[in-house]
Amino acid sequence: MRCPDCNKFVSYADDFEVEVLADEVIITADDVARVYAEIRIALACDECGTELKETNFEIEEIEIDLAGKKLTEEECELEFDLSPLAQWAGEGRSTKTFYGFDGTVILVSGAWKSKPAQISDRSLASWMDELV
Repeated sequence: MRCPDCNKFVSYADDFEVEVLADEVIITADDVARVYAEIRIALACDECGTELKETNFEIEEIEIDLAGKKLTEEECELEFDLSPLAQWAGEGRSTKTFYGFDGTVILVSGAWKSKPAQISDRSLASWMDELV
């Protein structure tokens, strides 16, 4: 892909970030918190840093056990610990590149914290939306 700012055919920067755009917690009658989140990854030009591609992940229905705690949605916050992930599959011209994230989400209410719930997702680079 050619970068419009530096006008070069460039590779993507290795240090892309994982960004949480929105999150929501819904407490069910059986003391389970359901977590919903939208997570964004953007790939930038390695030369100048201009964002070239992005993808958004919809995380739905991650369940977190409240361990008998009676909480309301208003008193809950989510803490995400997400690491960027790049993977390659195949060899030669048929190599496929995947970008995504691995990590955990924790529900916090005052001094109480839930056990971490694992979340991860990946997208094929060719499926990502071009920004330029």
